[in-house]
Amino acid sequence: MISGYDQTHSRRRMAALTAAIAILGTPLAAKADITLPAQPQPLPTPLTLQEAIAIATHRQPLVHIAHSQTQQAEALKQENQAKYFPTIAPTYEYLQQNRSYPNGKSAYNPSTGLSSTSAASSAFSAGQGGVVVTENIFDNGQREVLNAQARRNLDAAKAGATNVNQQTILTVTQAYFSVLKSMDLVRVAELEINRAQQEVGLVQAEIDAGTAAKSAIFQPRSDLAAAQVALSQNQTAVSVATSALKNAMGIISNFPMTLAPLTGGPQPEPAPAPDVAARTSQTAANLPAAPPPNEAPSTAPTTGIEQLPPAPAAVPPKTIDEYFKIAQEARPDLKQQQQLIEAQKLNVKQAQLQAGIAINGAYTYTYFNNAGSQPIGSDSTVELSASFPLFDAGATHDAVRAAKAQLDASIDQYEVMRQALRTQIEQDAANRTGALDQVKLANAAVAAAHATFDAEVAQLQVGLATVFDVTTADVTLTQAQNQYVTALYSFYNYDAALQRDLGINDVAPVSTLNGA
Repeated sequence: MISGYDQTHSRRRMAALTAAIAILGTPLAAKADITLPAQPQPLPTPLTLQEAIAIATHRQPLVHIAHSQTQQAEALKQENQAKYFPTIAPTYEYLQQNRSYPNGKSAYNPSTGLSSTSAASSAFSAGQGGVVVTENIFDNGQREVLNAQARRNLDAAKAGATNVNQQTILTVTQAYFSVLKSMDLVRVAELEINRAQQEVGLVQAEIDAGTAAKSAIFQPRSDLAAAQVALSQNQTAVSVATSALKNAMGIISNFPMTLAPLTGGPQPEPAPAPDVAARTSQTAANLPAAPPPNEAPSTAPTTGIEQLPPAPAAVPPKTIDEYFKIAQEARPDLKQQQQLIEAQKLNVKQAQLQAGIAINGAYTYTYFNNAGSQPIGSDSTVELSASFPLFDAGATHDAVRAAKAQLDASIDQYEVMRQALRTQIEQDAANRTGALDQVKLANAAVAAAHATFDAEVAQLQVGLATVFDVTTADVTLTQAQNQYVTALYSFYNYDAALQRDLGINDVAPVSTLNGA
C-alpha cells in the first residue's frame, strides 16, 4: 500500500488512529451541543493515507450531513408506513356551566295568584371519557404511492451518502499526494542547493589555483540563489497543501503533520521546516557558506536520486468499455439518480390519481363513558366518499403534464451523468497512462542526467570541462528530478480519480504501487 501501513504493526497503528480520532473530538453528528477541544491535538506520526481517510470519514462535516439526510429519509419512510395502521387516541371532555342572576328571577302564577322567586344562580357539569380508533380503509391508492416514494427516497439518500463518502476519500487522497509532492520538490531543491554549494567550492578552488577567472564564481552563486528561491517556493507549497489536507480531513490543528511516504518508511521533514522562520533564515542574504578557499569538496556532488520515491510498476490496463461497465454497476451517484427517477414516476402516478375519480373510505369506533343517566356507550362509523374534478380549469391535467415533464428531465439528467462519467473515465485513464509513461521517461532522464553531471564534475576537477558545462548538467538534472516527482504524483492522482470514477475507491485500495 502506498500509505506505508505496516501490517506487522497494525494493532499499534489502529490504537494510535483510534486515539487520534478520540482526542480530535466527538463526531459532529453525535450531539447538537458538541464542543471541540480548546487546544488541537497531534495526529498519528507518521500519518498514513488510510489513517487520513479514516479520520476524514469520521470528522468531515459533509459526511455527517449526508448521514443526517439519510436518517431524515428513514424517518419519513417510517412515518408513511404508519399510515397502514389504525390510530388510537384516548379522549376526555369535561363541561361545567354556571349561570347567575343579579336579584333572582320572579314568576307570577295567575291560576293560583301566587308569586315565586327562583335561585340567583345555577350550575351544571358533565364529563365524558373514551377511546377513539380510526382506520383508513381506502384512500384511492395515495397511501401506497407515498410509501413507495419514501422507500425510493431513502435508497437515494443512502446512495447519496455513499457518493459523498467516496468524494471525501478522493479529496483526502489527492490532498495527501499534494503534500507528498510538495515535500519531495522541497527535497529536490535542497539537493540542488547542495550541488550548487559544492559547485561554488569547485570554482573557488580553481580561482585560487589560478586556472579560472574570478568572474567564474558569479554563475555558481547565481545558481545557488535561484535554487534557494525554488526551495522557498516549495516550502510555501508544503504549508498550503498541508492546510488543504487538514481541511479535507475535517480537522483544525496547528500541530505539524508528518506523512508516511510511498516507500513505506517515515517521511523525513524538509530541512529547513516549512515555516516563516525557516524560510527567512535561508534567504539570499543568508546563503550557506561555500567551502573555504583552496579546499575543494572531498567528493563529487550527489544527485540524491535515492531520496526520491520509487516509480510504480505497470500492469496492462482495462479497456474503456470495461471501466465503464464497472462504473455503471458501482457508481453511487448513478444509483441515486435511478432511485430519483423511480420516485418521479410515482409522482406522475400520484398526479394521475388526483386527476381521476377519488374514492375514500374510513372506519371510526368510539368507546365512551359518560357521567349521567347513560354512563357507558360506543359509536361506530363507516364513511365512504367519491369525487371527481369535473371542472378545475385544467389544474389537475396540467399537474400530470408537469410531473411527466419532470420525469423526462430526470431521465435526461441520468443520461447526462452517464455521458459525463464516460468522458471522465476516458480522460482519467488516458492521463493515468500518460503519467505512468512520463514517470518511466523522467526516471530514465534522471539516471542519464545523473551520469552526465558526475562526468562533468570529474572533468572539471582535471580541467577538461568548464563551469558552464557543470552548471548546464546541474540544471538538466534538477529539471529531470522535478519532472519525475511531478509525473509520479500525477499518476497517483489520476489513479485515485479513476478509482473514484469507477465507484470503488471506498472498497478497494485508494491507490496502489503496482498501478492496477
